[in-house]
Amino acid sequence: MMPIWRRKFTLVELIVSMALVSSIMLILFSFLASSQRTWSLSDSTARIYQNSRTAFNIIERDLQCIVNSAVSNREIGLYVFGPTPADANDALHACFVASTEPLAGAYSRLCEITYKHHIDSSDPATQYNLTRQLVSDNDSANWDFLGQPADWWLNNNLNPDLAEFQKVVGGVAEFSMTFYTEDNTVFSAGSDTVVRPARVVVDLVLFDESLKNLPATQRFKTQRSFTKVFYLGHLQN
Repeated sequence: MMPIWRRKFTLVELIVSMALVSSIMLILFSFLASSQRTWSLSDSTARIYQNSRTAFNIIERDLQCIVNSAVSNREIGLYVFGPTPADANDALHACFVASTEPLAGAYSRLCEITYKHHIDSSDPATQYNLTRQLVSDNDSANWDFLGQPADWWLNNNLNPDLAEFQKVVGGVAEFSMTFYTEDNTVFSAGSDTVVRPARVVVDLVLFDESLKNLPATQRFKTQRSFTKVFYLGHLQN
């Protein structure tokens, strides 16, 4: 009798063996693909949460240092911009004065701070970015808030080193800042007011910034919503 190790495989045995090997390989590849998707999603989620912390930390620092004044001829206001379309470019949200670290060469800690966000594709370099503008007293053309002169909140970037919008975080699908008075009234859009805000609600919708140029369906898989309320009742006019 011929030993088993010398016996030739039949066609049926070869087909069955190949089918088993193919099934095992398919299972392995499916497992690897699933593991890769899980790892990618976890990595994206980690980046998104890190961006949310970064954005909220910067916004909180600015809001906690807001300065308002109702003193005649020395008013310091807060301007809330009107609602803008979802696809608007250069969508401004709010401009206020805060006591913060100024730009190099400035003397006063009082700075004008403006937040801007847009999702319009006309400016791919800043699309889906949340940006922040800081104007110090060394930019005399734009640092003009005292006494609430007309259009003090509209600061043009006349000098690339001054009044320039800086990126806070990317991958921002939606962003809003809602200001409330002590009696829970929302600050109306387009208002320039010296009333002290009692709280500010900030809403953020973030996605993995690395997916910025992919179809919306791909970005949506990583999208996360965040809301944070900042209470400013300790501030004084």
